[in-house]
Amino acid sequence: MRSLPLWAILASSFLATESCLGETAAPDLQPVTGKKLLQEVQKQGAVVLVNMWATWCIPCREEFPDLLEIERTNRERGLRLLLVSWDSDAAAAREFLTAQKVTFASYLKDTAEGNEAFIEAFASSWSGEFPACFVYDSKGRLRASWEGKKSREFISQKIREVFNNRESQP
Repeated sequence: MRSLPLWAILASSFLATESCLGETAAPDLQPVTGKKLLQEVQKQGAVVLVNMWATWCIPCREEFPDLLEIERTNRERGLRLLLVSWDSDAAAAREFLTAQKVTFASYLKDTAEGNEAFIEAFASSWSGEFPACFVYDSKGRLRASWEGKKSREFISQKIREVFNNRESQP
């Protein structure tokens, strides 16, 4: 009888444990500057919803499940959700994203860039209030933005408006 190599035993043990616990792998959390985030939005070629949030922001945490549901509902239509944590503790952000079952790459505001410089590079009209959302059309143009926690219906309506405008253009 042939025995399995140790790496195969360990890998299957890890996979079995992970699936039994129902846990998802921690999402990739990439540092981002305001300018780099804007470039990322513009290269998506899709309708993009950018959410600025932090684990210490209670309204951000309350709004988060609605954002994820809106993304899931509109994914096939072409919506991309870019999450940008403003936490200084990457582990706290990663833990929250894991608990929310976020599986796609997300961003962490680069601590080397000051808050004002980030805001100026990304969206100079933003006051810095959390949460904040920005909706871009598939050509990378800002079409809607708001500050503070909003209802799922409000956010969904803003997304629909951008999709409807895109679909009605030649």
